Amino acid sequence: MNKAYHETLPKNYFGNLYEKVTSPLIKGENVCISVIPGLGVKTLFNFLHYNIAKSKIFDKTYVYDPEIEKINLVDFTKNIASKNTKKKLIFVRFFEQIEFKNQVLEKLDSLRRKDPKNLVFLVLTDHGAVINFDDYQATSTIFFSDIIYFPPFDLNRTEAMVETLTSFYGWKIEKSLIKDIFKLSGGIPRLIKYLCKETYESRVPITNLEKFILVPQMNFQIDLVSKILIREPKNKTCLFGLTDEEGRIKSQLVKYYLKNYKSDVQVTHLLDF
Repeated sequence: MNKAYHETLPKNYFGNLYEKVTSPLIKGENVCISVIPGLGVKTLFNFLHYNIAKSKIFDKTYVYDPEIEKINLVDFTKNIASKNTKKKLIFVRFFEQIEFKNQVLEKLDSLRRKDPKNLVFLVLTDHGAVINFDDYQATSTIFFSDIIYFPPFDLNRTEAMVETLTSFYGWKIEKSLIKDIFKLSGGIPRLIKYLCKETYESRVPITNLEKFILVPQMNFQIDLVSKILIREPKNKTCLFGLTDEEGRIKSQLVKYYLKNYKSDVQVTHLLDF
């Protein structure tokens, strides 16, 4: 049977993230991972779910997806808590979609209070956890022992991703292009993936930025990042890893796109560098 992409990735693919996540979980502490959509959130979920299940850290792992489940997270947890299985992990996806987060986390804390080490939560959410920290704790206590922000890749991680794409999809990418791919993408995994795909399959020259931004998957991601850059102050976009300390946009594709951005919001301050 052919392996899925996430099953081919080494445990150090995301650096030391696996250890950073599992270490507190093993101790019975809850963990929240914050990541901008498009920065590999689907691969990250599959990778962690697969490796945690494989390592048998918990007797049983459950997944709550608000886009799929018909019941709310509290009722879902009540059902899980009543099961005889001892060590249980509830993996929550798209936590940003949960309303009244403080109250929900307070109720979840009450449900795990009798035996906290045996009912643990691993939550995936968007970048809101970084800028709205208070929304991600219970009303009377600290629910998450760790809120880990997952930033765009650096050059080394970009190179590692290109290598895994080459191995899995058969896209032969010349090593001389990796620095260009990193500069164009700003280390954003979805952009890295489709830069590789279009460069290899469609033979788009790496210098043809106009062609790249018209690729639907890339245009979607670039537009998403652009809106974050417009909406958030510079100190936050630097924290997200979308700009450097001087406020310069890291992704050349995003910067190119913003030059022609149609918006009522003034964007020239983003293009000063």
